[in-house]
Amino acid sequence: MAPTPSSDESPASTSGPGLTRAPDSSQSKIRRNVACISCRDSKVRCRASPVTGQPCQRCAKLQIPKLELLEQELRSIKEVVQPKSNAESPSVSQRNGTVFPIQPSQLPPATNGTVFSLSSNLQSPQQPQSFVPSATLLEKTEPTKPRMLGGKLVSGQDIDWYFENILAQRVSTGNGHPPPFLQHNDTKCKDTIKDTLAPELLTFFELQKFSNRLHTAMSAQISANNGVPETIVKMWEAEFELLRPLVTHVETDFSRFIMLVAQLEVQAYYYISPPDQRPNFTLNTLRTYNTSQNLINTALTLESTCQLLTHSPHWVYRALVDASCILLSTLHSTAAPQHLSSSDAEVVAAQVLSLLKTCSVRDNDLPTRGSIILETFWSVRHLLPKWDIPVGAWPDRIGAATSYWCLTAFKNALQEAKNITDGTQKGIDAFQQRFPGSNGDNNESNVNANTDINGQEQTMDSAIDPLQGIDWSMIIDDFGWIGEGPVFLGPA
Repeated sequence: MAPTPSSDESPASTSGPGLTRAPDSSQSKIRRNVACISCRDSKVRCRASPVTGQPCQRCAKLQIPKLELLEQELRSIKEVVQPKSNAESPSVSQRNGTVFPIQPSQLPPATNGTVFSLSSNLQSPQQPQSFVPSATLLEKTEPTKPRMLGGKLVSGQDIDWYFENILAQRVSTGNGHPPPFLQHNDTKCKDTIKDTLAPELLTFFELQKFSNRLHTAMSAQISANNGVPETIVKMWEAEFELLRPLVTHVETDFSRFIMLVAQLEVQAYYYISPPDQRPNFTLNTLRTYNTSQNLINTALTLESTCQLLTHSPHWVYRALVDASCILLSTLHSTAAPQHLSSSDAEVVAAQVLSLLKTCSVRDNDLPTRGSIILETFWSVRHLLPKWDIPVGAWPDRIGAATSYWCLTAFKNALQEAKNITDGTQKGIDAFQQRFPGSNGDNNESNVNANTDINGQEQTMDSAIDPLQGIDWSMIIDDFGWIGEGPVFLGPA
């Protein structure tokens, strides 16, 4: 039986245009069916490997790890830049300075294992050893162990979180992305609403972003130094003065109010500066006092025109508490302004107490309780010595550092005043029991003239306790302080 001719040798049919070809041979069918299963499933052309028993070229590439593919590519590049012959590094002639002695057509295939050999001008007298990175990836087999850092025990989960964030931020910029931290671009939004939104709200929005940056920076300073140097606060105050004309879209009482609130937030950090790093503390104290006074006056104006304080949100009340504490604490210190008389101080205290009561919306809320604290302290201040510093601070409270210090000082002062009056009353009772007939002749109205510790004359009725109207349980117990229950005004 004659063999079947191939397709090229098969005679053409003479039956007109519809030419037919002889059926393919069994050898051709076998050649078409040698494609591997993966290539047939993917419906791609299969390129068989020249080595018998090895997978096709496509499957071999898919099975090669990414690191190995990268190594092969680097070896190919290295062979083009610095070709090899017989796996030996060619010596570059010092006489002719030829860098590429072998033409690209003469390059050997990139099948050797040499990677990144040193160039001729960096080679040491000894033969450098080639470094071939391992394709094996190290996998984490156990959780991170806790470690002692700076005297504190840091858990393994925290360590993982720290380094994952650092790695993400370091890698992001190399990939063309901003670091992954809280940020937003509000330029388009402001351009859209600048003609419809109240200009004061845009000013408030810009100042809030400034305050966020301020408190973030101050928190870092406090964490590192337990305080903020005076020079740092001065730099932020200078930046605020540069920002003021840029964010002021219209001059109104409310825009001035929010400007004073932001300015007071900056100046309050002068009280957190360490004692050895504030040479201009007296001057800065007076400037902060004036800012607080201007804030109170502007708030009074806004209340008379639009009842801002009657409908004020919490942040307005907090700003007024900060200013009020600074004013009353400074007036009860040796750093009080010299030009203020006792009557002027009474006017300032009356304004402060009036504002805080105006912020109240229901009985026994925070404005009411805060005004009771300040009013009670101011009513018994003559029984107490003046403070050496105008205002102190609790650095850990950051934005509310001065308020918490003042409220704690007021509480301690009220306790001291209570002890003084209790002791005075006991002394009067003992004197009357010992000399029952010595009363009434020399004191017609039963009034004793006293000179307090500050040198101020006070009249005190021995039969009436000047602190009898004070709710001590509310001041000492209800108003929890740090370490003694709830904290006044809540978290900072």
